[in-house]
Amino acid sequence: MNRIGLVIAGLGVFLIMGAISNWDWMYNSSRTRPLVFFITRTGARIFHIILGIVMIVFGLFIFLDILHVSELAK
Repeated sequence: MNRIGLVIAGLGVFLIMGAISNWDWMYNSSRTRPLVFFITRTGARIFHIILGIVMIVFGLFIFLDILHVSELAK
């Protein structure tokens, strides 16, 4: 079991929580502002929910040794 998978899944949960809660600090940051400009705040929230789900799935795959991190580095 690889613990990095839990970190990735935890970040995915954090992204989903931020999107659902509509945290101002998350969508007013300098890194997120261009995304909000191009696809609006609602679009950015949907994007972050989808990205969070993908991160949770990949994190669990890595944690359960279904997907090996060493194979991704090749």
